[in-house]
Amino acid sequence: PIKLNIMIDEWKPVDSNSLNARKELIADFKHIAGEEGENEGDPVTSIRPDQLLKFLKLYVDRIGIPWSENFGKYLTEKTFQHFDKNKDMILQPTEIVAMFDEFVYAPRAKATHDLTVCVFGGGAFGTAIASVLAKKGNIVRILMRPEEMEHVESLNNTNINTMAFKDIRLPTNITATTDPVVALQNVSWIIHAVPVQFSHGFLKNLKHLIPPLVPIISVSKGICLKTLHFMNEIIPSALERDQPAAFLCGPSFAKGILCDDPTAVLVASTFPHIARSAQCLLSTPNFRVYTSSDVYGVEIGSALKNVLAIAAGIANGLGYGANSATFLVTRGWAEIRQICVAMGAQERTLAGLSGIGDLMLTCFGGMSRNAEFGKILAKTNDVKQALQMAGGVVEGYATAQATKELAQKHKLELPIITAIADTLAGLITPAEMMCYIMTFTLGPED
Repeated sequence: PIKLNIMIDEWKPVDSNSLNARKELIADFKHIAGEEGENEGDPVTSIRPDQLLKFLKLYVDRIGIPWSENFGKYLTEKTFQHFDKNKDMILQPTEIVAMFDEFVYAPRAKATHDLTVCVFGGGAFGTAIASVLAKKGNIVRILMRPEEMEHVESLNNTNINTMAFKDIRLPTNITATTDPVVALQNVSWIIHAVPVQFSHGFLKNLKHLIPPLVPIISVSKGICLKTLHFMNEIIPSALERDQPAAFLCGPSFAKGILCDDPTAVLVASTFPHIARSAQCLLSTPNFRVYTSSDVYGVEIGSALKNVLAIAAGIANGLGYGANSATFLVTRGWAEIRQICVAMGAQERTLAGLSGIGDLMLTCFGGMSRNAEFGKILAKTNDVKQALQMAGGVVEGYATAQATKELAQKHKLELPIITAIADTLAGLITPAEMMCYIMTFTLGPED
């Protein structure tokens, strides 16, 4: 049998709620083990592996995860592996507490109810996040522009957002409006999905309606060309206050989210409780959310990868193979690491979901507007036409010039990103860009 030698006073819970929860844990152990001690401090002992399985099922059910016999066996094995124990060894009280906290308090794919969430912007990604939230039972309102009224009516009448996905029917608890007063009534969370170049003005116009304590989760990616600000700087600047905020990034095409493709993203905030709450709000069995405190690292990687996606598209449009696109993306990523370090972000963040993960999907996933724009540009040599034909907002277009200026501000030499920016500015053609990059002075790889 597994010996579970637990004493309540050894746990030293931080508050009364924690104490009560752990008392319930003791009661569950006693019930499952068939032992009823005379005092609440009596140890609980001799619980068999099959009884531990019942205990795990109890708590997995409570946190809303589907249960199966195989899943239970898997969790049992993982429990012992995690604590480096054999099945005939004793689990110490601290280990039981750790297991309890992991299963009860860790963010899971648990549905939230009766929350009202407002999504700013009815584009593809805002619609996808709205769907994630609605499928968890929340009331979701999408705020669109007055000139988008036909899309508003379509969504409200047919549950189809014709502005983003004409062939996908959305949950019925998603509605749309052009009235910000209606959209923001009794909201608990705000999802900001307005393109970065328009975000400051948009938020400034709504600052008197946005409740100061309601957290904003930004899914917009880029650098404001006018101010060289990322979204973590744009939000407080526009609202003229320190609004609680988090920033979501990661390898996630909107259509994949809508189709329930298993997806993982990262949400970053300087406030750990906001990151954790956003994680709980958004996580589902098919949408896994990790947290980070490195806001700049997350924003830099997710914004600048769009510039490299344009370069990859250019290489493809010029008729070159995978060698060329991979070369541009890899060496361009080395330049982005320089910006990351210069701005005080954590370089390791670029190795995660919001960095290399987002980069790989955007550059080589086959569905990126930025890569498509680069491909069209290489074939037409016409920036304006390529922007029109790309099929949506090309975030990397403005971000390229902003990144070039940001590099100059930090006195960095970023030849590949500069060449991409100059190409988009019409100073050189895509073919000339490739020739210029290939004739850089030879040297070691840094």
